[in-house]
This record gives sequence, C-alpha cells and structure tokens, in this order.
Amino acid sequence: MYSEAEEVQQLAEVVIDQHGDSLQDVYGTACRIKYLFKDSKKSQYLGKCSRATGKWAHLVATDYVIEIWLQWWKDALPNAKKALLFHELRHIQSVEKETPEGDLEINWKIRKHDAEMFVDDIALFGTWLPVHTEILEVCKELS
Repeated sequence: MYSEAEEVQQLAEVVIDQHGDSLQDVYGTACRIKYLFKDSKKSQYLGKCSRATGKWAHLVATDYVIEIWLQWWKDALPNAKKALLFHELRHIQSVEKETPEGDLEINWKIRKHDAEMFVDDIALFGTWLPVHTEILEVCKELS
C-alpha cells in the first residue's frame, strides 16, 4: 500500500537546501519528484529512488519517485531520515544533451552507488579500489 508522503517531501526540501552543492542535479533544477510511503510489514529497502518514464512520467508529471518504508520512518531519528533522503536524492542525475536543433535538453538518469562492496572485502584485501581509499579517509575524518 502506498500513500503520499508530504512529511518526507518537506524534509527533502530542507536536505536539498542544506546540501545543494552535493545535490546539484536536484538543487535549482526542474526535476519533478514525488514522495511516497510504502506501508508494509517488511521491506527489502528503507528507501528507493526510481525513474518515472514514458507514459507514466507524462501521466503523473513526475521524473522520479522516492519511496520510503513507513515502518522504518516512524521510528527513525531525524538525522537518519535526512541521511536516507540525501542518499536517495543522490541517485538523481541530470545529463545535458544537445538536440539536432542545437538546443540543450535534460535527460534524467539513475546514478549508481560509488561503491558496491562487503565489509569483508576491505577487511581481507585492504583498499584495492580507489573508492575504498576514499571511504576509509572519510571514516578516519569522522572518528
């Protein structure tokens, strides 16, 4: 069951304003986002960003849908909510493309994660990819 998530939209607007430099594909653009609560006993994800494409984008006048698992949201701390929204908003990517007429148009895409890994990857083999080193440096700065 899905429902409109006005509370999520309001907090997302705060996150976008606070972190516009990291969310440049969303901040100040014509990106159209709908926010929904997913109400279920279990979920494979806390949040999910999806593209609305083709006829669905046209019918609902939306570029992206961000779903938030309601059961988690109810008990989550404010900072965790902001972190999840920032994460989902980072998936939004705009790519400018020149039309045959010479105009620029925006194509919307889903940005992939910087790293796909297990903790054991680094525990057993160290930072064998540049992104692992970046993650390790950020963790050191935070500790």
